[in-house]
Amino acid sequence: MIRYVITRYRELTVMASVTDGIISDLTVADDGRVYSPGDIVIAKIAEINRNRSAAFVELGDAKGYLPLSGNEMLRPGDEYPVMIKKEAQGSKDITVTGRLGIAGRYVVVELPASDHPAVHISHKIKDEKIRDALKGAAEPAAETSGYDVTVRTKAADAGFSDMIKEVEELAGVIDEILEKSASRTVFSRLYEAEDPFKSAIRDSRYTSDPAEVSIVTDIPGIYDKMRESFPDSDVSLYSDDQLPLHVLYKIGSEIESVKERRVWLKSGAYIVIDQTEAMCVIDVNSGRTDMKEAREDAFLKINTEAAKEIARQLRIRNTSGIIMIDFINMRKRESYAALRESMEEELRYDLNGTVFVDFTKLGIAELTRRKTSRPLRELLNVKKEDE
Repeated sequence: MIRYVITRYRELTVMASVTDGIISDLTVADDGRVYSPGDIVIAKIAEINRNRSAAFVELGDAKGYLPLSGNEMLRPGDEYPVMIKKEAQGSKDITVTGRLGIAGRYVVVELPASDHPAVHISHKIKDEKIRDALKGAAEPAAETSGYDVTVRTKAADAGFSDMIKEVEELAGVIDEILEKSASRTVFSRLYEAEDPFKSAIRDSRYTSDPAEVSIVTDIPGIYDKMRESFPDSDVSLYSDDQLPLHVLYKIGSEIESVKERRVWLKSGAYIVIDQTEAMCVIDVNSGRTDMKEAREDAFLKINTEAAKEIARQLRIRNTSGIIMIDFINMRKRESYAALRESMEEELRYDLNGTVFVDFTKLGIAELTRRKTSRPLRELLNVKKEDE
């Protein structure tokens, strides 16, 4: 059974996904940000830069960067509904888009990119027969709604009727948003993104059966929300002043560990994680491993163990961008193929969309991970400065 533990630590509200006593994922609600990815706001066009095919927009107390496709007839001073795609990163403004969209459990429905609504299938669904069947079922619903539909991974295990019903519901939400945008004033929030904890639980690979999900929190308001959102799951309110929830599940120590470069593995090997301005670089070392097997087999075993922990660390730390991993060198192509298969399986259900690009000629694994919010280490630094 998967258990989701929601609590506060150092003024952060966090949710830990716990399986077999191990924290497999962390979701952090950044209470300090003005907007969250998925929010839809009426922006004011401040400047248009045709050379960069972009516009700079005002969002009340924040500023945004709006990439343009070339079809938008916008001028400075125009009011334009946009959706938050990425929060501000360092010196970069919030990234927004004019393609409004809403994500559900099975599909994402958004404004069409062309004159005709299109259906896209998640690349994580590999079976061509399933892909064709899902596309055939979704196309009539997309045509009727007038919106693009992206079929998500979980739709492969759902009934077509559930997927089509969700398309209709989300299309109705977008219709209402567009209708409201015509009468609301500039900087109005037309739609508030779904609670990050609710969406993380909904989209997790572990929640196909709500009855197998346990949610525990020591925050009464969140307890009420979770009971309403997941009526078929075991939701409980924790209360023990002598043993705080973040101590009971070692959430605090897991969060503090992101400050450390070195992460030890059970085998005695370890990985070193270095975040630079341009990318994240990870090195795998054999450390104190007892080599009882042939070197090739031993190195593959260590690398496979490291791959699993690296995937977990990327989720825990919320690392994004370019990621380069220097695994222990192996001689056989078959070993690298097996390692890649193991790594891709670990990355498959990462909600941030991590992609294994390839091994370079030097045997270094190259990954990319989508950036939507600030890394955990940065949030900890911000909180420390505020204290």
